[in-house]
Amino acid sequence: MSERYFYPMLIEHTPDGQGYTGRLLDLRINVEGKSLAELMDNSHKALDKFFDDGLTPKIKGTDPAEITPPKGQSIIVVEFDRIAYKMKHDKATVTKAVTMPAWMSNIAKEKRINCSQLLQRALLDVFEKD
Repeated sequence: MSERYFYPMLIEHTPDGQGYTGRLLDLRINVEGKSLAELMDNSHKALDKFFDDGLTPKIKGTDPAEITPPKGQSIIVVEFDRIAYKMKHDKATVTKAVTMPAWMSNIAKEKRINCSQLLQRALLDVFEKD
């Protein structure tokens, strides 16, 4: 299951040489990190916020081969799998009311079926098929 996006990022060393700065060109998002790993983590956090703010995830990343980085800068591609990121980092739960026939609720209760857990599994299956 994935909702994967790929965006080119222009990177360079910070002026003090102690880290990196990056700019996701297509999205106008700037990030920093003390290491490349931290720069990527911060890129993922920024992308998650970008998507959560309701900004469209449909922006297609520019082909990195079409970008000529300025001297002293490089292009890397940031891969962002939105669903995998949410599964790993967003542990918050919400309460939702689900409507079902009484007979179905009674049988589920008799069979000790956890409807919440069942609904979560069913939704993950639907997400996987999209």
